[in-house]
Amino acid sequence: MLKTRINLSKSLNRNTDKLKHQKYQSNGVYQLWCQDCPLVCTGQTDRQFQIRFKENALAYKNNYSNSAYAQHLINSGHSLYHMEDVMDIIFTIHLDAVEKYHIYRKTEKGMQVNDRNTFAKNKIIDMMVKHDPQ
Repeated sequence: MLKTRINLSKSLNRNTDKLKHQKYQSNGVYQLWCQDCPLVCTGQTDRQFQIRFKENALAYKNNYSNSAYAQHLINSGHSLYHMEDVMDIIFTIHLDAVEKYHIYRKTEKGMQVNDRNTFAKNKIIDMMVKHDPQ
């Protein structure tokens, strides 16, 4: 009789955990949600998403001003939550256009933390936002 220490359930759990974390190992456009209010910070990174999140967490913990997300949390007295709870991966290619689109969408709703004063009106993105079910 063959015995093994690893049962099927443990093996499946390990594979599920690996898949959950793999998406944070690429780069692209992401959103960080504030869990204490409806605001969101949209950004892009050429580093892994998990590294970018750690940079935001470090900025929060050390009160650095190099992160709009961290500054929002600090200035509002809001808490930093786990990456899996606050980070959405939006896209991994065509970074500039996708980031601009998501910043624009949230700015129009008054929900954008960063870049809300520097983004100009855009008729094409206006049309996309009108037809986007989100």
